[in-house]
Amino acid sequence: VSAGTTIKPMQYVSDVTFAGVSDSSLEEEIEVTNNYDPATPGTYEFIYRVSQGSDTGYTKLVVIVE
Repeated sequence: VSAGTTIKPMQYVSDVTFAGVSDSSLEEEIEVTNNYDPATPGTYEFIYRVSQGSDTGYTKLVVIVE
C-alpha cells in the first residue's frame, strides 16, 4: 500500500472456519493485533486470533507500506 493508507483489517475477512466448521458468527470474536505504522515504509503483520475454550486459531495479513 502507499504510505498513509488506512487499513481496516476486518474488511479482509470473508469466512471463519474453526475446528473444520465454517461459522460466520465467529467473526465477532476475532481479536486483531498489529504493529502497523502507515507513515513508515516497511512490512507489517495483522494477526487475527479466535479462541473457543482451550483451542485457539490464528492467521495473519501481511501489509507492505511503500
